[in-house]
Amino acid sequence: MNFIDQELIPNRQILSFGNWENMELEMFFLSVTRGKATSEQRELCYQRYISEVAEYEIELNNRFFESNNTFELWIDNKLIGLCQNTAVARNWIARANCLEQEPDIRNKRTLLLSCNLEAVFILKEHRGKELGEYFAGVIRGAQFTQLLGLLAHQNVCDINHVEINYYCDYENKGGENFHQWLYADAISEYTTNVLIKLGCSNNVTIDSGY
Repeated sequence: MNFIDQELIPNRQILSFGNWENMELEMFFLSVTRGKATSEQRELCYQRYISEVAEYEIELNNRFFESNNTFELWIDNKLIGLCQNTAVARNWIARANCLEQEPDIRNKRTLLLSCNLEAVFILKEHRGKELGEYFAGVIRGAQFTQLLGLLAHQNVCDINHVEINYYCDYENKGGENFHQWLYADAISEYTTNVLIKLGCSNNVTIDSGY
């Protein structure tokens, strides 16, 4: 079996593009990308977010959005949201290396998917319009397409179990909702049935630090 240690969604990708209609029936272009925004665009979006944070809200640190691998939500080519989220697939050897442990032969046929939501925001004027659910749904769909493709088309046919862990350390209601949208497919009967068809059992754990 090949050594597997990879992020499911490569950087500098356009993940979706389409039309969106608001309550006033105005039409907009809506898209989700990863790593396409410039550092200036990310900084401007972050500063707008900071200016909108209420006193009772927890302010997200800029360090989450400084790298060029953030997920980005756009309306009419205007950046309105940022998300730092990783989904890494590792086989038993890569997992042991990551943990600085000796590989355990009992995990030889297990693929570990580790999904970590670090931070996310959408600018205030665009909240309450189901855009957060859309944003999370695009990321979730792309991750599972890559996972299933990895199992189906690469030389990993001896994998018979997928261990999926979703982790979030986030302290406001919007982040909690976003996290739930991200793992919605993982706990679905559809995903279980697809994995069974690919010859894999699965187990999902949800871990949140609030």
